[in-house]
Parts: sequence; structure tokens; C-alpha cells
Amino acid sequence: MLQLTARPQALLLSLTRAGDLDSAVMAGTMKEPMAKVPAGIQQVWIACSMITN
Repeated sequence: MLQLTARPQALLLSLTRAGDLDSAVMAGTMKEPMAKVPAGIQQVWIACSMITN
């Protein structure tokens, strides 16, 4: 989800806490890692490495 306000973090956390969801993988494009990561969410930053021949 590219728009920050459209990311369903609160919904995913409530489903997880209720036992209805074990895990979810979300991907997006961002300029930089989130400054604050909500409790219960793990952020993994993957940097682009341009490889040329």
C-alpha cells in the first residue's frame, strides 16, 4: 500500500491479538524506514543495489 493513511496496521494488529491472524507480510515503496514502528510490527528495510555489467 503506497499511501501511508491506507495501510491497515491497526486492523492487522487487532486481528492478530484476537487470534484470527498469525502473520501478514506487507510490502511497499518508501523513501526511508519508518521512524516509529508500532508495537507488534516488525520492519525490514531492503535497500536497492543496482548491479550493472
